Amino acid sequence: MKPLPRFLLNAFLPAFLAAVILALLESPQLHAPLLEVPLLTIAFTGYASVFAALPSLVHASLMEVVYRKIAPSHPFAIFASGVSGALAGVFLAHVIFPHAYGSTGVHSLPLLGAATGLLLGLMLAALNRRTALKFTPA
Repeated sequence: MKPLPRFLLNAFLPAFLAAVILALLESPQLHAPLLEVPLLTIAFTGYASVFAALPSLVHASLMEVVYRKIAPSHPFAIFASGVSGALAGVFLAHVIFPHAYGSTGVHSLPLLGAATGLLLGLMLAALNRRTALKFTPA
């Protein structure tokens, strides 16, 4: 996979992935039927895109540095993506939402960031393997 599409995926996909995870976790608590999960995902994506823009750009930049040293399909790259996501969650919890840190939802932001980073790392690893197999000379 070329660096620019990979950077764009790393920069813009975390808010959507976190929104999907949140929508799946929050829909039972909101007593929302499963059919409303796409609507919750859209609402959460808009909200997350605003607050997670800076951490997502930092994550994308950091991951490009990692990808210059090792392939995106390497297990360390996937682990680094998860750690970067967790650090983005810590940043959101302590810098963006410092006064809300007493609430239970903000405590889960580092865990949500780690899950989002790992999921994104696995997706990019799969895409890297697919493009590597697609363009390998026979």
